[in-house]
Amino acid sequence: MVKPCKPTPCNTLPFSPLDKFPPFKLCMVDSLLVFKHGQQPAKIIRQALSKALVPYFPVAGEFTVSDQGEISVSCTGKGVWFIEASASCTLNDLNFSDEDNMIYNKQEFLPHPPLSVDPTDMFIMFQVTEFKCGGFIVGLRFSHVMFDGVGVAQFMKAIGEIARGYKEPIIHPLWFRDQIIGKPNITLNFPLPSKPTTPLETYTIDFSLDNIKKLKNKFSEQTGSSKCSTFEVLVAKLWRSRLRAIKADTDVLVQLAYFVDLRKYFMHSTVLPQDGGYYGNCIYMKEVEAPCGKIVNGSFSEVVELIQDAKRGLSNEFHAWVNGEWKTKDMLMSYEKLAVNDWTKLGFEDVDYGWGEPQSVISVGEKEGFYYFVNSVLQKEGFYYGNCVYMKVVEAPSWKIVNGSFSEVVELIQDAKRGLSAELSEWVAGECRTKEMFMNYEMLMVNDWTKLGFSDVDFGWGAPLGEITVKNAPVFPICLLTTSPKLGRGGGVCLRTGCVKEEHLEEFLNQMNNFDSDDAC
Repeated sequence: MVKPCKPTPCNTLPFSPLDKFPPFKLCMVDSLLVFKHGQQPAKIIRQALSKALVPYFPVAGEFTVSDQGEISVSCTGKGVWFIEASASCTLNDLNFSDEDNMIYNKQEFLPHPPLSVDPTDMFIMFQVTEFKCGGFIVGLRFSHVMFDGVGVAQFMKAIGEIARGYKEPIIHPLWFRDQIIGKPNITLNFPLPSKPTTPLETYTIDFSLDNIKKLKNKFSEQTGSSKCSTFEVLVAKLWRSRLRAIKADTDVLVQLAYFVDLRKYFMHSTVLPQDGGYYGNCIYMKEVEAPCGKIVNGSFSEVVELIQDAKRGLSNEFHAWVNGEWKTKDMLMSYEKLAVNDWTKLGFEDVDYGWGEPQSVISVGEKEGFYYFVNSVLQKEGFYYGNCVYMKVVEAPSWKIVNGSFSEVVELIQDAKRGLSAELSEWVAGECRTKEMFMNYEMLMVNDWTKLGFSDVDFGWGAPLGEITVKNAPVFPICLLTTSPKLGRGGGVCLRTGCVKEEHLEEFLNQMNNFDSDDAC
C-alpha cells in the first residue's frame, strides 16, 4: 500500500447523490498504458504517487457506510494498492499493436490484490511491469465512484508531473461533492442483462485519416454541409454497418447510446472554473432512437443528423437536471441497442513520467452499468473530482439506418447532438421525461476515449506508446473509440468493438471496411 508521504486530514467526506449510483460502486475500469522506455519506472512512479496522494488525500481513503446505508469517503490515509512486477520478454514480444492477437493475457499486467482484498473497495490500484527492453506498462484499475475517464487521466498526469520534478501537481484539487446544485431526485431502474447465450465477438478496427475524410465527404455530398465531426461519421458508419450485418427487423426501434462530457456545460453555467481542471465524474448518457429501417436503408447523412439532433438537445436536459425536474429512464439492454464510448479525448496519451508519452493506451474489458448523471458546485479556486458524464440516446427506424443514405445517418447523430443543450437544461431542471432504455442486441453503445487525456500521461520518459483494451465478454453491444497503436497519435482512430455475434462478424467487417462502393456509406 502506498500512503501519502505527509500527514493528511482525517475526516469523512460525502459523495454526491449521483456518485452513489449503484452500478458505479461495482464498476472498476481497467486500462494499460504502454511506455517505450524508462529508468527504474516502478520506483519513481511509486514515489510520485505517494506525493500526489497528499493533495488527493481522499483517494488514499476508503469507503464507509452510514447506519442509513449511505456511502462516503473515510479519509484514513490507508493508501493505494501498488504492485511492482517484471517480465522476461520485451514489449515487441507482446505484439501489443495488434490487440486481437496479443501473445500474453492482458490481465497479467493489471493489479490483482490478494483474495482477502475486494477490488471494488479500492478507489484506484496500480501495477508497473518492467520489461527487458527497458519499456514498461502501467496497469490501472479505478473506481467509477471516484473518477470518470477525464478525471483519472488528470490524476495520472499529476503523478507524472511530480515524477518529472514538479513539487506538486499543476492543478490543485478540491472536494465539493456535498454542494450539488439543484435538487436532483434520481432513481434509476437498471436491470442488467443476463450473459448472452451466444457471446459477442470482440474486434479492433483502425480508421485512417483518409477513410475518415471519405465519410465526411459523403456527408457533404448528400447535404451540402461540412459540419460533421469525426465521432459523428464514425458512429453513423458503425451503427449502420452493425444493423445491416445482424439483419435486424426494419420495423423495430433501435437505439444508440453514447456518453457526453458535461464540463463545457458546467463551465458555461459557472459551476466549473473556465480554466478547466475538473477531474471527477462529469458524464451523461445520451440516447438516439430510430426505426431500424431508417438507419439501414436511409441516407448516411440522415443517420449522422440523428446523432447531431440528439446532441443539440443536451443543453435543455442539463438545465432540467439543475432545477431538479429530471426524470430518468429505465435502461434495458438488448442486442438491438449499441453503446459507444469515446476515449480519444480522455488525456491518457499525454501522461508522461519523464520518458515520453505512452505508445499505447489499452482499455481492459467493457463493464455493464456504465451510466451516471453527476453535477457539483465549485468555488473559483481549486478543482473538483467526481462524475460528470451524460449518456445521449439516438433512436430511429431500422430501415432508415440500413437503407438510407450515409449522410442521413450522420445527420441523425448531429440532430441528437444539437438537441443535447436543451435536453441538459431540462435534465438539470428536472423536467426531462425519459423512456425505458432497452439494452438489447438491436442497440449499440459507443464510448469515445480519444480526448480523455491518457495519451498525455508522462512519468518523465514521454507519453504512452498507446492504450490497450483488455476485453471481457460484453453483455450488451458496446464499442470504444481510442487512439490507434498502429496508426500512431494523429494518424487516425481505433474502434474497439464487442457488438456482434460470431455469425454476424464477417458481414459486419465487410460493411465497416467498405468505403468506395456507391452503397458503402
